[in-house]
Amino acid sequence: MTRRAATGVAGTVAATVLAVAALAWSTQGFRALTLDGARAAAVANRPRPVPSAHVQDADGAAIPISVPGMVTVVDFVSTACLSVCLAQGSAFALLQDSLGGGATSADRRIRLVTVSFDPDDDASRLRGWAEAQGATAPSWRVGRVAADDRRRLLETFGIVLVRDPVAGWRHNAAFHLVDGGGAVRRIIAANDPVGALRAARLLVDVAPDAGPTERSGRLAADRAAR
Repeated sequence: MTRRAATGVAGTVAATVLAVAALAWSTQGFRALTLDGARAAAVANRPRPVPSAHVQDADGAAIPISVPGMVTVVDFVSTACLSVCLAQGSAFALLQDSLGGGATSADRRIRLVTVSFDPDDDASRLRGWAEAQGATAPSWRVGRVAADDRRRLLETFGIVLVRDPVAGWRHNAAFHLVDGGGAVRRIIAANDPVGALRAARLLVDVAPDAGPTERSGRLAADRAAR
């Protein structure tokens, strides 16, 4: 091999190594090649505290994003969204049915919260959407976030919004699991309600009120089950 060829090969190898290293860094070690994959990987490694946010249902009652001793499954919708939001509504209805009104002690510690990010969603629209989806309080509550808190809440959960003249909104969607201490602990793909329910039940066993030794053991089991 000539010196010029050897130099060319070395340069190609070096460029490939740098490209692979850059890809590994930008995708969090190849675990995340999409926005939602990146969100899920980041939250799994470092739970994200949820900021204080004013969320109200159609009757004006406050809806906490986090409740001590409970696991909250959160999603974000607009009542004008005719695509992903309706699919999420159907998935949440499936979760509600699976929880069966709290048939077990673990299921009684799982709650569902749907938050509208749409400033045009008034009480009437929220009520109509909740009724159409079959949301039944207190197991599944539907509300809207106050304008002053909307940006902080969406940024924390990593929700990206784009207005669409046909579909109403385009946005990423997922099941966001919030623990009783007020942190986003897991993000599960929107097309995996079964996985979301399984992860929520596991997270119930790793509640913040568990003792340090017990919590460590359960966290290890949680990671092994992923």
